[in-house]
Amino acid sequence: MTVAVQGNSRVATADILQAFGHHAGDMVTRDELAAAQKRVGDLYSARQVGVSLGEQLRISGKAVSVKLVIEEQAAGAPTPTALVLDKVEFQGNRKVSTADLEAATKLRAGAPVTNELLSADMQAIQALYKSKNASASIQPQATYPNHDQHVVLVWSIHEPDKAGN
Repeated sequence: MTVAVQGNSRVATADILQAFGHHAGDMVTRDELAAAQKRVGDLYSARQVGVSLGEQLRISGKAVSVKLVIEEQAAGAPTPTALVLDKVEFQGNRKVSTADLEAATKLRAGAPVTNELLSADMQAIQALYKSKNASASIQPQATYPNHDQHVVLVWSIHEPDKAGN
């Protein structure tokens, strides 16, 4: 339905949307959206601008609204300390067991967290659901309970019921 960008100041919205490559009315898969998000990250790397890139999806039937949430690092800002994962949780999964989800994903407590690992785990969860002929919308949520570089990752999973809700 829509593609929006929030939080950018050092890279023009038009450049971000061009790198993203999808527009209102396009038919896209989750994998295509993940590849588009990677292209935006590559754009920031090419411009030597540090970025934390997130994505918010609002799904309504077969329509999806995408908002790219961007946190740019200020010029001359020190490289941030890597985030360390304290805990991974799965919420809302009924059709796929937590044990299967844990086996399919790579992020574990004590490990550093990167956008690449997060994206890979998202794709692994989607592939697992697809292999079980189940559908779900999946949203990673990170919290910083101690307000430091330690993060708790919660995979919020919404499995539509038979009526599609």
